[in-house]
Amino acid sequence: QAARDMDRFLLGNLVLRVRLSVVGGPLGEGMAALDSLPEPTEGKPQTASPAQTGPPQQVVDMAAIVDRSIGAAADTAQPSSTTASSIVLLENVVGGRADVDDDLAADMAVEGVKCGKIAKVVVHVASERELQQTGSPHSEVSIFLQYVDVASAKRALELFDGRWFAGRQVNAQLYDPDAYRVLTSADTMVYMP
Repeated sequence: QAARDMDRFLLGNLVLRVRLSVVGGPLGEGMAALDSLPEPTEGKPQTASPAQTGPPQQVVDMAAIVDRSIGAAADTAQPSSTTASSIVLLENVVGGRADVDDDLAADMAVEGVKCGKIAKVVVHVASERELQQTGSPHSEVSIFLQYVDVASAKRALELFDGRWFAGRQVNAQLYDPDAYRVLTSADTMVYMP
């Protein structure tokens, strides 16, 4: 229903084309392939009237629901209480956002690979909202080491927790994979060896 309602919605001087799809489906011609797809069978898609100044109310309502769910997930993001995580959170590695440089993720990968194969390293610089929620002086910059297996993550936990780095004692802990995906989904400082 939502895809049908949003298809052919006028957005400025552009027409929004929305279709249900199968991930990896054949659309070799790119977006032009949408023109050759059959029209939906249930009624005519809605278009915005010239007097309409915003998206349809259904879109606004859905955006509000998604925004609330993302906010709630971020509010509950926390270290893992389970030992079955392949994600290691490192805090207090750097003093703050001013100490973050383009090489930090790669440098951490060099150290982290001593414990096992790393899938990804993410440097997360907390937003003002996150800082207000946590209240921790060490949570401005968090470094996540995502290992390919749990055993490597456990070795990294033993290596990093309590270790001194540039005059700061590092705090390491396993981190919940779902909370990790939510928290780091928009981060751009990512290193993938």
